[in-house]
Amino acid sequence: MKTRSTTFLLALALCSASGVRAQMQNTTTAPKVDTVLLSETVDGNYRVRRYRVERKGDADYSVLYRINVSTLAPKMGKNSEELEALNRFAQSLVQDTSKQVSRIIVTGYSSPDGPRALNDRLAKARMQNFLNYVNGKYDFSKRFDVKSNWVAEDWEGCRMAVEHAPVPDKQQVLAIINGNDTPDQKEYRLKQMPAAWEYMKVHILPPLRRAEVEVQYGSGTVFEQRIMIERPRCEPVEQSCQTPCDPCDLIVDENITGIIVEMPEE
Repeated sequence: MKTRSTTFLLALALCSASGVRAQMQNTTTAPKVDTVLLSETVDGNYRVRRYRVERKGDADYSVLYRINVSTLAPKMGKNSEELEALNRFAQSLVQDTSKQVSRIIVTGYSSPDGPRALNDRLAKARMQNFLNYVNGKYDFSKRFDVKSNWVAEDWEGCRMAVEHAPVPDKQQVLAIINGNDTPDQKEYRLKQMPAAWEYMKVHILPPLRRAEVEVQYGSGTVFEQRIMIERPRCEPVEQSCQTPCDPCDLIVDENITGIIVEMPEE
């Protein structure tokens, strides 16, 4: 039995009780939580349910490349910080056996300026360069399911960057980017707007010359929930019951990492 909404609060309570926290660097999405009921048994006065709390997340790391270059420069911009964060995450995959990698995707990009054919070669070469880096350092392709891809001209990334930046004549720039012209025609029209194009050359286009690695993974922890079984109460009679009711003692198995004990309602 696998549920999302009906057991989400239970999952959060279990995680809180055990002190479990998702360890991720540079994540772009919060972990998704699923709770799976593994078993349900009776232990004395308790109904015992075992759950597995599963968390799925993505860890993303990005490095920049110089214009018309497909060789990684570790000290360029914030590349050293990204590579160090990637290194810490790769080490956590070895140390935390609960993390299970489902897929790794390496993607190369080029900015949407310059000849299309050159940009296609650059994006593919950047993907291969970064793939060689992670394989040489972490053996990702031997250990995991690794996919590769490249985007010759990242117009979508360009549009998103323009939307969040003080680009001169922003609305006109966005109209060109979102229009139906060919990529070469878009670039030509943008270059006819000197103020906007100069701003884009400095602030918008350089971050688009990059390579990214996305690690899709999941982790899980088993918890036990113990629910006290409500027993029949003695009916009031003139004389005492032959077998008096036992007091409801609270019993907790401390061998389990996470425990939730529910008392019966009066």
